[in-house]
Amino acid sequence: MPVPMMNIINGGEHADNNVDIQEFMIQPVGAKTVKEAIRMGSEVFHHLAKVLKAKGMNTAVGDEGGYAPNLGSNAEALAVIAEAVKAAGYELGKDITLAMDCAASEFYKDGKYVLAGEGNKAFTSEEFTHFLEELTKQYPIVFYRRRSGRI
Repeated sequence: MPVPMMNIINGGEHADNNVDIQEFMIQPVGAKTVKEAIRMGSEVFHHLAKVLKAKGMNTAVGDEGGYAPNLGSNAEALAVIAEAVKAAGYELGKDITLAMDCAASEFYKDGKYVLAGEGNKAFTSEEFTHFLEELTKQYPIVFYRRRSGRI
């Protein structure tokens, strides 16, 4: 069965916040039907609003419909999503996996990836790849889109 990717946190050019990555998505891989996948995604999305509100964060949405809070880092987006998955009663990595649309061309400047959400740190291509690999070690990210800034 095809598994939908549901955009639940917006950043980059799709939101008025300090998050560099354009889309953080969930994939309800534990669903047996499309209907169940949509329900699971909706439950996580609504629990994410509760997690963000409990932390005093904004629950306004970005251009693509995901929440657009200001966060301490790009990794914090994954952390609050992980909290929401658990609060919804699902297991991250088993029932729900993660995906990211980096839209890296938006923060690729003068041969470096400059991430405002990481204190304006500039990464070489190799360093940015390592940054993403480290996130994947911490969270079950199974899909990256547009992780290269060079067109």
